[in-house]
Amino acid sequence: FFDLALVAHGLGGSKLSIKHCNLFRASCACLRTPRVSTMSNNLIALDSDEGRKLLAAAEDQASSQYALYEPHYKKQIGRSFCGVASIAMAYSALGQTLTEAMVFQSPGLDAQTLGVTHDTVTQRGMTLPELIELAQALGKPSYAIHGETLDVEELRQKVKNILRSNDTVCLGNYYMSAIGQIPFKGHFSPLVAYEATSDRILILDTWPETESTWVTCEELLNATKGVDSDSGKSRGLAILGNMKVLDRER
Repeated sequence: FFDLALVAHGLGGSKLSIKHCNLFRASCACLRTPRVSTMSNNLIALDSDEGRKLLAAAEDQASSQYALYEPHYKKQIGRSFCGVASIAMAYSALGQTLTEAMVFQSPGLDAQTLGVTHDTVTQRGMTLPELIELAQALGKPSYAIHGETLDVEELRQKVKNILRSNDTVCLGNYYMSAIGQIPFKGHFSPLVAYEATSDRILILDTWPETESTWVTCEELLNATKGVDSDSGKSRGLAILGNMKVLDRER
C-alpha cells in the first residue's frame, strides 16, 4: 500500500493530520479483504463514506482506539480462531506485539494448566470465560462482563470509558446474526470506536467474510445477551487492562 509520506508529497508536501492519516489507513485496511455482502441494512460498513465519516467524528470526540489497532489489524486465519485473533490484536494495540500464530506459543504460557488449548479452539472456538483465562495467562489483567448483567446505558458508558483510555481495550463477544451479519454464529472482535450522534460502536471484524462495521449500542447489547451453549453463560465484553477505567465519571 501507499506510503503516507508519498501521499503527503502528492498533496504538495502538505501535512496530513492524524485524523486524515487514520481515514486513509481505514480505506487501505478495508482493501486488504474481499468485499462480500454479508450484512443487513441496519449496519454501516467502515469501508463506506458514512463509515469513514463516523470514524472521523469518533476521533474528534476522543472516543476511538482505531489508530492503536490499525497497524495490527488482520483477519483470523483459523476458522474458529476469532477469539485468538482478537487477543493478538488487543495485546498488539497495547504495545505487546502478538500474532494469532504466536498466542499458544508465547513464552511462559503453561498449556498444562489452561482449560483451553489450541486443539479445543480448533474444534469449537472459545467461550468468553475461556478467552479471559487465556488473556490472563498471557499476562494482562482481563475481565468478563456478561451481556445479561448490562443495560444499554451501562454498555455505552463502559465502552466509551475504555476507548478514552490508552491502557485498556475491549473485545466484543456476540451472536453475529443478532446484529444482521452472516454467518449465524458466536463471534469475537475488537470494539475500537464509539460515535455519539449515531450511538454506534465500530467492530473491527476478524471474520474473513464480513466487513468491519458500525452497530448501534442497543443492537450490540442484544447480540451479547444470548446464552453460549458451551459455557451456559451469556456472551458479553472482554476487558483487557485496567478495570478502574470503567468507573471513571462521565
